[in-house]
Amino acid sequence: IRSQLRFNPSKMIQEVLLDHVCNAGKLLRVIQSEFKGERNYDLSELIEDVDVRMRALVAEPSSHFSPELRQAVLAFYEKHLPEARRRDLFVGFMHRDFTMSNLLVNGQKVIVHDFSKIDIGPGLFDLTRFYHHLGLLKYKPIYASRIVSKLQQAFLDGYNYRETTGDLLVGWFIWRQYVSHYKGLLSDKKR
Repeated sequence: IRSQLRFNPSKMIQEVLLDHVCNAGKLLRVIQSEFKGERNYDLSELIEDVDVRMRALVAEPSSHFSPELRQAVLAFYEKHLPEARRRDLFVGFMHRDFTMSNLLVNGQKVIVHDFSKIDIGPGLFDLTRFYHHLGLLKYKPIYASRIVSKLQQAFLDGYNYRETTGDLLVGWFIWRQYVSHYKGLLSDKKR
């Protein structure tokens, strides 16, 4: 995807890439439908997961991530937690690293590999991981933001995701992806 998407690809290449990410969405849906847990995901687990990363960012002066920002995010979660808990969020298979680099394409077939991080958890984790991973391309000038947005939508369509990306729970999981990515960038910079 990354190599073919560079520098305003032709309509034909765009259509092929749209098919690939749509098929990736379908594949993720199939993986997640293989096992549906009986318990509803406890959103306090997500909040703690995000907070672990935010505390690490606050502790790193070069992150410019303030304690006030951390508190604002936690206050937002706390304020909206009752509303979010009204939604069913069942656990199932989670790849944990469902990204472009872990997908292989052969014609119309999309194959996922690297199951070393597989776990049981909420499906929104993998959905927002791939969506976020695609979205990172918008920050590079060699990729057209409008085309990346189309790819993100094709992925959601393939998954058959009917909510909007402005949905409260989706936003919570996307924020987790951003915080995790930012923390990873700082760790890479130190090496």
